[in-house]
Amino acid sequence: MKRSPLKRKTPLKRGTSRLKRTPLRRVSKRREGEMSDYTVARKEYLKAHPACELAGCTARSDQIHHINGRNQGKLTNQAGFMAVCRTCHDWIHFKSPSKAREKGYLT
Repeated sequence: MKRSPLKRKTPLKRGTSRLKRTPLRRVSKRREGEMSDYTVARKEYLKAHPACELAGCTARSDQIHHINGRNQGKLTNQAGFMAVCRTCHDWIHFKSPSKAREKGYLT
């Protein structure tokens, strides 16, 4: 199929300034505020719970597990937090999610 080059219907004006293009925000202002509140709540919870809360684990906690999930609008609700170590967090989400649901670590 033969195509002819595109032609402008109206010529560009000389001396006009180009459109100002601002980059899109990576995170909305609302979400940015939520994340700053979450960071504060997370640090407070980890300070109050220095050991992993999973039964039988004695490691130092360094992560927050959200029992009800992060996307249900309960990002800063500390009632759904659980301080866990990296190994236990991987166990909950990747190795045995069915057992974690049975024990109440996931809903």
